[in-house]
Order: sequence, then structure tokens, then C-alpha cells
Amino acid sequence: MYESNSMKIFISWSGQRSRVIANALHEWLPRVLQNITPWLSEEDVEPGTRWANAIADSLGEINMGIFCVTPENASSPWLLFEAGAISKISSQAVVCPLLFDMGRADLDGPLSQFQSVEFSEEGVTQIVKKINSLRKDPQDENWLSEQISVWWERLSEKISEGMSREGSAWKVDLEAVSAEFENGVSGLSRHSEMEGNKYFRGIVIESIREQVCTIGDLRARSGSISLSYDAYPRYLINLLKRDKATVKALAVIDVEERFWKGRIGQTIRNSTDKNSTRVFVFQSPSQMEENVHILRDHAKQYNVYSISFENLTKGFPDFNYDFSVIGDIAARVLAKYEDSGNEHVSRVITFHTEKDEISAHEDALGGIIKAAVSVSGNPDDAGLVEATFRQPEMKVRSLRKQVEMSAYIDIHHYHQHEEKHVFYLEMVDEMISQFEKRRDDKEKQIRVLEFGAGTGLFTKRILRRENLDLTAVELDWACYNLLGHIIDTTCTEGELRNIKARAVNEDSRRYDPDGEFEYIFSAFADHHVKPYDKEDYFRNVRRNLKRGGRYIVGDEFLRSYDKTSAEDRREALVDFHTFVIEEARRHGHQELVKLEEAALDSGLREVGDFKLSCEEYEELLAEAGFVFEKKKIGPDAPDDIGGIYVYSIGCED
Repeated sequence: MYESNSMKIFISWSGQRSRVIANALHEWLPRVLQNITPWLSEEDVEPGTRWANAIADSLGEINMGIFCVTPENASSPWLLFEAGAISKISSQAVVCPLLFDMGRADLDGPLSQFQSVEFSEEGVTQIVKKINSLRKDPQDENWLSEQISVWWERLSEKISEGMSREGSAWKVDLEAVSAEFENGVSGLSRHSEMEGNKYFRGIVIESIREQVCTIGDLRARSGSISLSYDAYPRYLINLLKRDKATVKALAVIDVEERFWKGRIGQTIRNSTDKNSTRVFVFQSPSQMEENVHILRDHAKQYNVYSISFENLTKGFPDFNYDFSVIGDIAARVLAKYEDSGNEHVSRVITFHTEKDEISAHEDALGGIIKAAVSVSGNPDDAGLVEATFRQPEMKVRSLRKQVEMSAYIDIHHYHQHEEKHVFYLEMVDEMISQFEKRRDDKEKQIRVLEFGAGTGLFTKRILRRENLDLTAVELDWACYNLLGHIIDTTCTEGELRNIKARAVNEDSRRYDPDGEFEYIFSAFADHHVKPYDKEDYFRNVRRNLKRGGRYIVGDEFLRSYDKTSAEDRREALVDFHTFVIEEARRHGHQELVKLEEAALDSGLREVGDFKLSCEEYEELLAEAGFVFEKKKIGPDAPDDIGGIYVYSIGCED
């Protein structure tokens, strides 16, 4: 029982991280302030007490409500219900959202009307002083500040420990949501309108049945879930705010998505990560002129392009609809509108996790971006509209060819300057040295395969060896054309002994010609393969590699980072490229600086550069059944920035 003269502090939470904060505050506040009673639903509902009734009974006694808000629960209906209930039931009660991993600008909706504070020693101090000001006998503020200083570290450590144990937090969240759903449904039996109004009752029961059917559909399909099409913006905004996800999207204006002009469109703009990319599609110049201010506004926040529907359809007839790839390098989902197959509901938004379908849409978007017009690169509105609706006949006819590196880098500048990359030539020399050391009979012609041959920088060097039958595979159409030219030129100039070579425009994940290869090479190429495509890629390497053969990889690798943190990986990416850029500047290679800045940008936007740490790469190799040796080429400094490595890889016996 609470003491009658004790202040009641209601602590509201929803979700695992919010729960960690709430538990820590529940324990910590009485140490700092005397004669207060924090009330936490998890802790203070006696066994056998109905959960909903206990909360409802306590709300009327509350002096202040602290709402533990995280990006993932900012729109939680339970937080909103409890905040609204406190403000209505008790006119004297104060509602204070405590923001964790988010700022005041990230908070919108009903909770934004209350004065919030960010989680920090300063923010928590504000809350404690506010509680103190509501007391009939407030404590001395200087004494109170000393108490907070003494006990702050304990609160901070308690929360950090709780967060570090959060590995299976999603399961806890799922259980919590299940409990909320069950309690919410059971609570409906006490609703007077459920008993007296059969029409209202029928609507409520049918809506619950639809939600149950959606969950059942998810369990049956395992890799996708379909929801009402108009729910997409809400789910997108939650992912952007809660998980800081990046987005790569195609938006056909005013077909499925009619929300870009309104408040929802503005919220999406404000919540979108700067490394995201969206291509807006327009049916006519007049339609684009009406919406050009939206493009300009969004382009201030992230990467925005425009394309006409006609040019999109000519180049990519299989992808001329709205879709979004949402996530980060570790995991992502594809969202697209589909027919429901239900006579009562025409359209749904479906979230897919099937990796081949995600890759197909990402690859298509890379080509679409290549054909589209950069909004920030065209400051004149009339010029932007004119460029968007220009008819690039030759360009459009080639759009169906795959593009990858040429989507974000000038490949001719790349070919001219990439060999100046720090440690690149030393890496190539080591790759060829390992090849020559392992090669038993140098008079016998052997079959060699190069995956991700690019513009032929490594290719032209390996062709100077003797007795090779080389196949160089490159997916990017522009790179492939230059690669073919380099092979022809190299094979016709100078004296090459018993050399055969050809370029093929194929996907390294799937290229599987007749026969096997004694050696497979990859130079500065593996990091262009998406992490979730590595399984298929390595499987194809094994399929093509002769028993006893070697797969020799030279590539760039990042320092160690937390695989669960997209932000930590981005920082590792910046650390590595900053080192390479500084080395290029030190040697006066300004064109290489520009190339590396473009590569860093593509890595941050996850549109072509997917560098990993050695640890993560080696885990993937082991999962694929490979054994390996590695050698660091440079730099000699400790592994706090990553480096250039050569791997000699074989199959387990």
C-alpha cells in the first residue's frame, strides 16, 4: 500500500528498451528523492489483479507521469492512452516524455504536446527538479543536485547493463505485444457498447478477426506480410525513426502514393536518413512542375532523382511501379503494392524478405538512377523538368543492361587512376606471386576465371603470365565494354605466349560455364557483392573451382565493428576511406580523391560498396566451407582503420 502523503510518480513503458529504462528509474528515483512512490505496471500490480484495472485505478492518483520513449515505441498506442488518461483524469498531473536515442524534433503526434526532455544527466535532473517543485515540502535544490551527481552513474550503468542484455529483445517485445493484444481484447468485454450495440460489436469483432488472419497469413508465408496499402507510410516512418533505416525507393507520383504533398510526405522527408535515395516518377511536365517544390525540399535531406514515366517504362518495363528497399547492410525488406486477391480489398502493401527479389529491385534501381536526373545537380526548375522529359533514345535502349559501378563512378577516370590507390599494386603483385608459387607446371595451359573484372586493371596484368585460358566476368555493361577493349588490346600488343582470353557480361553469382577452373581471382571486387548475396556468390565460386584449386582475393577491409550497429559500420567505412583519401592527397592524386569520395558516398548509401571487416568476411567464408590464409598488404598501423589484404582460399576436403 502507498503512504497517503507520498507523491505518486507513474512510469510508463512499451517495448524492451523502454522497459529497461523504466525499471532503472523505478529503482533509482527513491534514492534521490525522499517520500515518493514510483508506480510501474510490471512491478506494482499484485498477482491476480487485472492488469488493465490496476493501471486505470492508479492513473487517478498520479502526480506526475514519466513516459520512457524510444524510437521504436514513439507511436505506441499504450503510451498515448496512458498519457492522455493522466492529463484527463488528473488536471494537476504533469506528463513528461523522457526521450532515449532520439531528440525533441523526432517526436511528433500526441506526445509532442508535452514538454519532453532527452535522456542525459541534465535531462534527468530537470525531471527530478520538476518532481521536487510539485511537492508540498520541496527539498533544497543544491542538496538535490548533489544527490543526483552521487547516484547518476548508478542509473547510467543500470540502463547500459540492461541494454547489453537485449540480444533477444525482439522476442520479449513480441511477448509484450501479445500480452497487450490479449489484455486489450479481454477488456472489450467490459465496454458498454459491446453489450448494447450489435452493429458496433460486429465491426469490432470483424476488425479483430482481420488482424488474426493477417498474423496467420504471415505464419503461412514465412517471408512476407501484406497489410492495407494505406498503412505503408506509417510503417515506413516507424522504421525510419525507430531503426534509422536507409531507403532506396521509386515513387510514382499520384498513382499509389498520394501523400507526398501533405503532412505525411513532410514527416517522411524529415525522418529519412541522408544516405537514402528516392527516384520520383512523373507522368507529364505539368505534373512535375506542380510538384517540383517537393523534390527540392526532399533533396535538402537526402539523394533525390527524377525520371519521366515514359523513359522509365522504355528502359525498365518490369519495374515501372512504386517500390522501396528498406534497411541496412545487414538486413532489409522490399515493400511494394500488389493486388490483394480479395474481393473486399483491392490493393495491399506487401513487405518481402526474399533476397533474390530484393537484389533484383536494387539492381534495377541502380540502372534507373543512372538514367534519371539528379535534382540537386539541376538548380533551375525549368531545366530540371526539361532534362527529366528529354528523350535519350540511345541511352534508353541500353538501359536494360545491368549497371553497377558505373552508376556512381566515372569508369574511365577509375581506369586511369585506380592503380594509384594506396597498396593496390602491391596487392596485385602479391596475388600474382601466390598464383605463380602454387602453379606446378608452367608449360601447361590452365583455365583461369576472374570474377568482377571491372575495367580490366588486374586482367591486363595476369594476361602477361604464360599459358592461360582466361575468362573475365563483369556484370556492369559499361565496365564490360571497356574490359573487352582492354583484353583485345593486351592480347594484340607485345608477345603473349599461349594466351586465350575473353570477356563475358554475366553475373558472378550465377555464371556457371562447362568445366572447372584451376584458379579464380577477384581484385577489389568482392566488396561489391552484397552481404546477403555472398552465400550465392561463394556457392558459385565453389561450383566453378576445380578440386585442389585456389580462389585468390585481394580487397579492402574495414576495422572491426559491431555487426548489429549500422552506425558503427558507417563510422568504420568513413575511417577507412578517410585514410585512403588522405594518402591520395599526400601524393597529389586529386582524381583519385574524387573517386574515393564517390566510393565512400556509395558505401554510405549502400548502392554499390559493401565493404566488411575481416572477421565478418571470414565468417562468411567458413559458412561456405572454405579454408584460407591471409596476408595484410598495408597499412602497417594497428587495425583501427582496416586495410588491404590478400586471401588464398580453398575448399575444405
